[in-house]
Amino acid sequence: MANWSDKDIDFLLDNHKKINIDELSRKLNRTKQSVYHKISRLDINQTKRWKVSDVQFLRENYMAMSYKEMSNKLNKSEKSLTIKCHRLNLIKWDRREKTLIGQTFGKLLVISLNCRKSRQAIYNCICNCGKESTVYHSNLFSGDTQSCGNCKNYKNGVRFSIPQQKICESVVGELNYKVNNIFIDIALIEDKVAIEYDEWYWHKNKHDKDCARVNRLLNQEWKVITIRAHQNLPDIQVLETAIKEAKLAKNKYWQIITLEGWGK
Repeated sequence: MANWSDKDIDFLLDNHKKINIDELSRKLNRTKQSVYHKISRLDINQTKRWKVSDVQFLRENYMAMSYKEMSNKLNKSEKSLTIKCHRLNLIKWDRREKTLIGQTFGKLLVISLNCRKSRQAIYNCICNCGKESTVYHSNLFSGDTQSCGNCKNYKNGVRFSIPQQKICESVVGELNYKVNNIFIDIALIEDKVAIEYDEWYWHKNKHDKDCARVNRLLNQEWKVITIRAHQNLPDIQVLETAIKEAKLAKNKYWQIITLEGWGK
């Protein structure tokens, strides 16, 4: 096949957006494959390539502007914008769907829109326990979904044990109270008393780590009571005595209560 002449190239440059590939092939007396190849070599695709700046503009404005307005700004067809939004998972939400953000349904707080499936909005929600989940619009309104579904033994996103819960109820404390990046098992917040419940199964190989954790709490002026146990509970009077001593202590305070079963 003859080489491309300057006249052929000029014709291609002038008409590649005006007429389809079949017509170009016939006018130039070349195969469609040859025309496609030349368009690629000349970097003049019939659909204008998306620049990084165009994509950024789309991400920033797809909710605020209509397709027609964005089409004029980017010099692209509305069909091209629709396809690009779909590929980038940019969904133009209905105003009624957006108004749910910030609302609470049971234990779930709606924090943002996620996507749409089967013509139904899906929301990103955060549960009272601290875990995030995605929930369908209909499940929120019907009341079918009112929690993350896995928060029975979670508080502030961290799991707690049944003994921890019972101790917390007996001393009227706060479960999994966060101090910087440490979650205290049971915290008496006003008095800055931290009760750590260490079960042998989980802590038998964590002595150094547990000591470092306690030292960090002591350095932040928390009084620490560590209960070392094997799923059993301390005598309430012993625990109350330790709490009173901790409240009265003027210096760093760390008491260890070791129960039967620790080390077995």
